[in-house]
Amino acid sequence: MYTFGDSALATRRLDVLADSFDRSSADFLSEYGLRGINLAVDLGCGIGRTTDLVAAASEARLVVGLDTSDSFLCRAREGRTNIRFLEHNVTATPFPVGPADLVYCRFLLTHMHSPGMVVRSWLDQLALGGRLLLDEVEEVEVSGALLKDYQAAVNALLKQHGQQLHVGPLLNAVSSSLPAETLCSRTVTVRPTPRQAAEMFYLNTRSWGREPVLNDIFGVEHMRTLVRGLGELVRSGVGARASWQIRQIALRRG
Repeated sequence: MYTFGDSALATRRLDVLADSFDRSSADFLSEYGLRGINLAVDLGCGIGRTTDLVAAASEARLVVGLDTSDSFLCRAREGRTNIRFLEHNVTATPFPVGPADLVYCRFLLTHMHSPGMVVRSWLDQLALGGRLLLDEVEEVEVSGALLKDYQAAVNALLKQHGQQLHVGPLLNAVSSSLPAETLCSRTVTVRPTPRQAAEMFYLNTRSWGREPVLNDIFGVEHMRTLVRGLGELVRSGVGARASWQIRQIALRRG
């Protein structure tokens, strides 16, 4: 389950997220991806922003984005004639294409119930010598009561769905037991602008702020206050200071 949905608000969130994290992802793909290959696959491609990064870094003959959201895929296909976008649940293998020389995902395993098992299944979709690159959250640091309230809410929501925001440490721990060579397991720091951070948080709460489970845990008025407070940060231009530690793991199938 993708916790943040696929509404217009969620689409805008993906654009803001891409503006914030594309540079670190592009550097990762450039350093540990493969170039001039036959097939590259972007898992949970959303609106296609990460797929553009995969296409640029790999120069693959065929680049395919996979996602379950029809609305995201429709947006992704706009103006992109050199990339195929297919509706597919990425936890279901085999993929509708393959075997792939490069498989990439960003901020997707956070939404999986058993991320280690999912990664293992993805390795089976690689060609010999193919690479799996993972971009996931290690830790998010925020300051101030409002942002800490936001963190508590998002962590509670993910927990209710059997998911976790800070999935990076788990992936780092299981990577050594996977049937693949670990080329890289590192953390990089990303600091979006205060306005970008505030807008991401605000759009998130607009997407899931009325979830009954959150109202039960924190109270309706608390959630309304949280949404209003984040909206005021965006409108004021003051923004929110937050720092992400991103776990980047590159695996090679032997």
